[in-house]
Amino acid sequence: MRSAALLSLVSVGACTGVIAAGDEGGGAPGGVPVSPTSPAANSTGPAATLPPGAAPAATLPGAPAACKTAQVGPAPLRRLTRDEYNNTIRDLLGDTSSPGNRFPSEDVREGFANDVAGQSVSQLLVENLQQAAEEVAARANLASVAGCTPASAAAEDGCLQQLIQRLGKRAFRRPVKSDETAALTAVFRMARADLDFAGAAQTVIAAILQSPQFLYRIENTAAAPVAGLVPLGGYEMASRLSYTFWGTMPDDALFAAADAGQLVTREQVAQQARRLVASPRAQPVLASFYAQWLGINNIRTVSKDKKTYPEFTPALGDAMLAETQAFASWVQWEGDGKLQSLLTAPVAFVNTPLAKIYGLADPGSATAPKRVTVDPAQRSGILSLPGMMSVLATTMQSDPIRRGKFVRVQLLCQALPPPPPDVMAQPPELRAGATTRQRYQDHSANPACHPCHNLIDPIGFGFESYDGIGRFRTVENGGLPIDNLGELAGSRDADGTFRGAPELGKRLAASAEVGDCVARQWFRYASGRMDTAADACTLQTLGSAFAASGRDLRELLIAATQTDGFRFRPAM
Repeated sequence: MRSAALLSLVSVGACTGVIAAGDEGGGAPGGVPVSPTSPAANSTGPAATLPPGAAPAATLPGAPAACKTAQVGPAPLRRLTRDEYNNTIRDLLGDTSSPGNRFPSEDVREGFANDVAGQSVSQLLVENLQQAAEEVAARANLASVAGCTPASAAAEDGCLQQLIQRLGKRAFRRPVKSDETAALTAVFRMARADLDFAGAAQTVIAAILQSPQFLYRIENTAAAPVAGLVPLGGYEMASRLSYTFWGTMPDDALFAAADAGQLVTREQVAQQARRLVASPRAQPVLASFYAQWLGINNIRTVSKDKKTYPEFTPALGDAMLAETQAFASWVQWEGDGKLQSLLTAPVAFVNTPLAKIYGLADPGSATAPKRVTVDPAQRSGILSLPGMMSVLATTMQSDPIRRGKFVRVQLLCQALPPPPPDVMAQPPELRAGATTRQRYQDHSANPACHPCHNLIDPIGFGFESYDGIGRFRTVENGGLPIDNLGELAGSRDADGTFRGAPELGKRLAASAEVGDCVARQWFRYASGRMDTAADACTLQTLGSAFAASGRDLRELLIAATQTDGFRFRPAM
């Protein structure tokens, strides 16, 4: 590969992308370098008239109280995550080698790993992207990608242009512009001086795969602001939909809808969203959301004391992860899809290792989990799954702090203050003759600890029926009786005492605050960023729609696409 020549024409700079403001996407390779968060990356242009059904919700009669002015949060330039890169390479070129797995891992921010817009691009990642592009290009079936094979030198230019237009449109997720065509043609000419047609064409493919137009989800359609908001173009909407629900580039149906100008109104967007959500291709993305939101991916790195929990083996950890994924998938796709079921359904998915933790008969499967009904007085919903309880515990004991914090942060979306800098964030030591509850109550009596622990420990005490690997128990520490009385305070509508996780699950399932928080968590994941004050209207609209659906998790996905925050970006 002519790497130096290639990169001189198609920049993939460490912290910048080569982007020129224009119609329906980024500029040509060799354009003006701008920061991914620069206003130039989201500039506006000539006026455009919105058809009926395309106006911002905030401008319509009956808009929520938070929507007195049309406003949406930032729309940062989003780089493809490792998973999105793998999926896009697969769907673009049929390459299933998952080259993105070799890239540096994304940072986890507020529980999610897809907030990459503000993360700098290291030199290592740049080198990884170049290597992956060249390797993928070398494996590409040129005749299939270009749709032609030149029989003579005279036919090369026509085949080259067909390659650029066919591959470029799908790689850039919108039609290739004339200056981009010229730049990619120049890449081919330079490479063709030393290589045959196939080799030079592979250089063009590698150039496309290293361009910011491929690596970033660029949104800079030229359109006049409407009430201060800029509507997304059709190809941009196609990409938002496809990456939100499938984690990959648009399919032929989305491209066709964008070509025909049929991704403008709410109804058009909802129709495509329902099609995508109904496809099995949406399941991995939703599984990733649940795993990150619930923190269950951390089971892969959980460590348990071998003397205290000899049963905790890698096979058991795998079983716990598989169960949590299977439970969320069952609620989302096979059950009624309701938040209430996620929090209260007395269902477990067990294999041989996990059945022992539940105290159930061996289901006869060493790996694949099987659905069983469990005692609802002991377990119901995600809050009592052994995998969740294992993650929210220490190496040697249960942990009311982590369990209470999970409820506050992940289910109520409440922010907790950090511990004072002079306080060691250590759980109280085990000691004979004392229950976990007694030791943590002594710990939180410390004036420096009390303000924060008073918010989380009383919730966590309600989980004391589960040990550090999620086994149900009635006694601990040599026969001391378990007290699983918990208390939630400081919520909008869920305050009160409860006995055990099943009662807490029912209380949370009836809470409007929890419903709003779940909607907020999906917004954060789908947007790839934390919400801001400017998202108040979008979040209130989304929360209201979720409540009106009976807190149907499937309808939440569709409702998110109808918000101003999904369909518009702020005017710069």
